[in-house]
Amino acid sequence: MGITAPVIGWSFLKNKISKQLLLGWNIVELALVLFILINGILSAKFPFQQFGFEQPNRGINYFPFVLLPATIVPIVIWTHLSDIIKLRKKKKKKNILKN
Repeated sequence: MGITAPVIGWSFLKNKISKQLLLGWNIVELALVLFILINGILSAKFPFQQFGFEQPNRGINYFPFVLLPATIVPIVIWTHLSDIIKLRKKKKKKNILKN
């Protein structure tokens, strides 16, 4: 999904896709990121590990891979949440102006 971000962004800027489609894309992407984050946490070698007992996810404990859960994933989650909030506010403003 991350590879589609430049295409979706360019299409939105050129008015080729609607705000509803962009909102839906952001919601789907946020769900996928959260799914991957939860799977990564549950497969890491923690006391609450649920997956990958034969080969636990130890890579996220070492540099540079520790940057993924520590910085990159929170930035991606924040970006999608802020986009969803902004797109919903614009939609509400249009409804207020119509009334």
